[in-house]
Amino acid sequence: MKQPDVKLSVILLNDGRLEQELRGLGVEVIVFDENRLGAVTILKNIIATVRQMRPDVVHTHRDKLNIFGSIASLLTPGSCSIRTVHGDDEFKPGWKQLPQKLIMLADRTCGRWLQHRVVAVTDELAGRLSNIYPTEHIHIIENGIDVEALSQLEKKQTDDDSGGQKTFHIGIAGRLVQIKRVDLFIETAARFTADHPDIRVRFHIYGDGPLLATLSSQVATADLTDIVHFQGHTDSIHEALSGLDALLMTSDHEGLPMVLLEAMALQLPIIAHSTGGITQLLDDGNCGMLVAEQNSADYAAALFRLCSDDDYRQQLIGNASERVANRYSSGQNAENYLSLYRSLSDRR
Repeated sequence: MKQPDVKLSVILLNDGRLEQELRGLGVEVIVFDENRLGAVTILKNIIATVRQMRPDVVHTHRDKLNIFGSIASLLTPGSCSIRTVHGDDEFKPGWKQLPQKLIMLADRTCGRWLQHRVVAVTDELAGRLSNIYPTEHIHIIENGIDVEALSQLEKKQTDDDSGGQKTFHIGIAGRLVQIKRVDLFIETAARFTADHPDIRVRFHIYGDGPLLATLSSQVATADLTDIVHFQGHTDSIHEALSGLDALLMTSDHEGLPMVLLEAMALQLPIIAHSTGGITQLLDDGNCGMLVAEQNSADYAAALFRLCSDDDYRQQLIGNASERVANRYSSGQNAENYLSLYRSLSDRR
């Protein structure tokens, strides 16, 4: 959605697919590569760049850029700063991890004292953030996706095994970190295959991260190497999702995951932990199966119903498609942010 009175420039800390996509859309992109440059050099470069651009709003995401961007905004006359928080931190350092702890404290200090708004992607997250930031600074804007473009993608056909018996392909997508509970996904695979040996099923893990070796060992120890497959990081997650029969999200906590919005638009049924913004997103279970307790037995039971009850499966798909189209479009998301930008600019 292009606005003639809006100029967008983006600063990134690494190159890659996001940079390419933004440039393809005609967006000005500046990269200060964190793999080559130290934190002090990056901060100086961002301050110089922002002061030269003199933007009305500096919008930041994640800890380091929250710190760098809010400082640069403070030193730029006429500029204000906001951040978006998408969910819990992947890792919460203790005092034994002093450098990481100091970064977290600096991040929160900048959010509380230097930035003008903190955007939460769900009502639940906004409530928790009110314990950290001034309540009057917290603003709720839900995530959005290009529903129309995703709905036009053809579902990828997967080959059934010999004999014509259906093979169900179950996936999880995300960073391989503790909060995502991929270990529980693997436990669910073990429980499901033990309880239902007559149902052909394959479990796919999309993503990479520090727990890859630990999780690979878990799969090998459970003798699941023929059942559970590590697919690695993919730049084509939409294509991967289109080849699945169900998406599991076993995270201990989430905000408003983009992958769930994308699955809903792709008509992929969802089984997820009832936590954070997921419960509201899935309309208390009307648009996807919610699991209250974090245990493999409950996830396996939900998966069995999804595999064995096609009418119920189609009902969830229809409800989810309608909900994501009506409430979580990228156009509405952009309008909400633009309204916030203009309200802050008008108050300067």
